[in-house]
Amino acid sequence: MKSSAHEIMRKYHLITVFIASVVLLASQPYSKALQIAGDDLFPIRVMGKYGFIHRTGKIVIPPRFESAGPFSEGLAMISADFRSGFIDKTGKIVIKPQFGWAGDFSDGFAYIRVGGKYGINAKYGFIDRTGRVVIPAQFDGVYNFSEGLACVSKEPYWGFIDKTGRFTIGPKFLHAKSFSEGLAPILVGEKWGYIDKAGTVIISPQFHNAEGFSEGLAAVRNADKWGFIDKQGELVIASKFSLAYSFSEGLAPVVLGGHYEPTGEVFHPFELKGRNGRT
Repeated sequence: MKSSAHEIMRKYHLITVFIASVVLLASQPYSKALQIAGDDLFPIRVMGKYGFIHRTGKIVIPPRFESAGPFSEGLAMISADFRSGFIDKTGKIVIKPQFGWAGDFSDGFAYIRVGGKYGINAKYGFIDRTGRVVIPAQFDGVYNFSEGLACVSKEPYWGFIDKTGRFTIGPKFLHAKSFSEGLAPILVGEKWGYIDKAGTVIISPQFHNAEGFSEGLAAVRNADKWGFIDKQGELVIASKFSLAYSFSEGLAPVVLGGHYEPTGEVFHPFELKGRNGRT
């Protein structure tokens, strides 16, 4: 018996949803993918539009948005008519699309981008969960708030602000990343190290790249290989990976023996390593 056109389209629709869901998770850093997978809903792309699917496979918010991010603190960024806003888990728009772009909510705030065509010469600020601008757009670059502070840029330097918008660590680093477990990566000259919330250097700049701490360890790059250090700056898992992400639930995804293409992509299956560096 031949399938009807409706049945064929339904099957195609389900296959598309499945593939889009897998691609979404695979495209995320491991820790971020776990965060998305740990939620009840996560975004999918079907026929060029974004909606949200439940972990059971049921589409609960039909695809109708130009783009969408994962739910964070109960809200998800969506875009319509080239503007970004936020919806709740019922699909109701709670902050109308009005910003050039917006990040996920973290510590009760989300960053927003205003001005600047295609993001060029744009400025960044922060809103609260009501959509109220709590820190006016004045920065050239930002990260999400984490542990009460946000890493922001006043070109050409980076520093940290509190939730009033006041600099607690002035912009003096060539680059910096968010605080995690009380420490933040900072770039001084050509090397990365770590500071505490007082701005004191705790681990001297010595790495070619560095990520935040998770479960007491941080991924760092020496030359072209990644390894893991503890909070004393000691290398506890040797630098031998082509790529490494943060630990989550005792495991970290790494690439061993992969190679970089000019696009920056790494071609090699991920492996999961434990804290002893073993699979």
